[in-house]
Amino acid sequence: MNGLGFKLYLFFTISWHLHLASRIPFLGSLRIDLLLALILIVMTLIIRYGKEKKENKEIEGILKVLIIYAMVTFPISEWPGTVIKVGLPAFIKASVFYYFTVTFVDSEKRLKIFLLVYIACQTFRVLEPLYLHLTQGYWGSGASMLGGLEFMYRLAGAPHDNVNPNGLAAVIFSIVPYFYFYAALSWKHKVLAILILPAIIYAMVLTGSRSGIICLGIAVAGIIYKSKRKALLVPLVVAASIFVFLNLSPDQQDRYLSLLKSDTKHGMTVHDRVTGLEDNFALFMKRPVFGFGLGTAQEANYNYGTSALLPHNLYMDIGIQLGIIGIVVFVYFMKTIIVNFWTSYKIMRTMLDERNFLYKTCEALQIILLAEVVFSFASYGLLIPSWYLLAGLSVSLTDLSRNQLGNKSAKGDGQQ
Repeated sequence: MNGLGFKLYLFFTISWHLHLASRIPFLGSLRIDLLLALILIVMTLIIRYGKEKKENKEIEGILKVLIIYAMVTFPISEWPGTVIKVGLPAFIKASVFYYFTVTFVDSEKRLKIFLLVYIACQTFRVLEPLYLHLTQGYWGSGASMLGGLEFMYRLAGAPHDNVNPNGLAAVIFSIVPYFYFYAALSWKHKVLAILILPAIIYAMVLTGSRSGIICLGIAVAGIIYKSKRKALLVPLVVAASIFVFLNLSPDQQDRYLSLLKSDTKHGMTVHDRVTGLEDNFALFMKRPVFGFGLGTAQEANYNYGTSALLPHNLYMDIGIQLGIIGIVVFVYFMKTIIVNFWTSYKIMRTMLDERNFLYKTCEALQIILLAEVVFSFASYGLLIPSWYLLAGLSVSLTDLSRNQLGNKSAKGDGQQ
């Protein structure tokens, strides 16, 4: 059953990230994502019944607390209908990535296959709109300038993908570390990285995502920090950055300069982010303890705030939906993920060769986690899979690292 479950999870991952239900009407009529999720939930419950691993209890427990809390606050939510129709389904579809990863990605071989599929899907999501842009002039979104007097196009997800420019930027900075660190595994990985990285970084620039560029910069800084070739990487990154910036359109240059200067066409939107955060905090304080209800952030902002948009801050997003208790629980959940990655990295650093797949995966995920933490201050995330998938990978890597440690101890005892 576990083998079949793993294959179905791979299909679910492909279907979810590539939006197969939208691309293939037959699969859409079957509600394929929901059907796969239900089948996998049943299989997960059967496989995991009475077999919960001791070392997973902390992260498992805090996620259960979050799920139970979201459900028990439903009766006192502002809009129970929205919780049922929007919040709970979205939360379940996001959080299952944790349970499916922990249950089915339970060996190094399966981790390799899963990450291959996941990275391929995410790369396709970036290259598809970039290809459409280069061949058909596709953009997908835009941004206002000068308080709405002018407009700048921005690259977003392809027509079948609902990801906005900031979301596309998040996809990009979350796969760059994989390509870099896996390049050390073989010449094939290196060639692939050389071919893919320039294209997806160009796509990042076209998104016009300032928070995405900041997180990409953090990812690159983390890569340089871990690299033994700092003297080569630093001037290369600086030269490439200058070259790219000088070849941007004036409006694109203006957008990125607005991070440093207020007297730009996009300076108003930076100011709007600050005032938007203040407005979100005021909205959060209307129901600070339990929030408005799971999945109601956009509705609450429309009725009591200043716009119909989701909060551009993970903590305000959670606070508006689940109150201060929800923020505390989720921050603790994030903390357990960080601890898990650090634990597995410490074990693998002392046991494995630097060119080992598990070691390189740990390094890549450390950088991705750091970028995600920074990005959490500029984007929502309670009802999307990012943090739950990271949680699942952190547990899988911790288990695999402890297996490595156990195997080494067993060999040592056998030699005595």
